[in-house]
Amino acid sequence: MAFSAAPAHAAYRLCNHTSYILYSAIAFQAGSEMFSQGWSRIPPGFCATPITDALKSATYYIYARSSDAHSGPVRAWGGKVNV
Repeated sequence: MAFSAAPAHAAYRLCNHTSYILYSAIAFQAGSEMFSQGWSRIPPGFCATPITDALKSATYYIYARSSDAHSGPVRAWGGKVNV
């Protein structure tokens, strides 16, 4: 019998646990450059996978905001701060 190990594969998954439709963006550093990807639309109770490839950066930055379709002010989330 022969066994082979598959390389580890990870993805970045964002889940919406609010009652708002959210739009999220993600940024990361590669070498001396910053890259961003956005916008992922995430309905309430659903998840999105903005990065499906193996995670290579040590740090990822996430920003999410509520849809303009909701009444009231736009809500935003970034890091550990709920604005």
